[in-house]
Amino acid sequence: MHTIHSRIRQARTNKGLTQAELAEKLNISITAIQLWENKDEAKATAPKRKRLEEVAKILGVTVTWLYTGENFIQTDENPKPTENPSPSEGYKKVMIYTIDLSKKS
Repeated sequence: MHTIHSRIRQARTNKGLTQAELAEKLNISITAIQLWENKDEAKATAPKRKRLEEVAKILGVTVTWLYTGENFIQTDENPKPTENPSPSEGYKKVMIYTIDLSKKS
């Protein structure tokens, strides 16, 4: 099963970067990268949204691909991705809801 952790590792290696090089570009510790790429889901962490956007930009992939594995990996043949492809192109629309469960009815 592919996870955000394996996709970060895959995109980093496809880009030819070491964990240390990615950490340096993000101005963070190599330990953070190691935790993001940890194969043990119980020990792995993931970058927060803003940091994930930086990771995606550096690695040449979309945030959507890092989260879900869908959309694309940037290549020379596909240098400019479509962030919002039409459903006819085989992509799924994902709805995100915010529900406040703290209020009593």
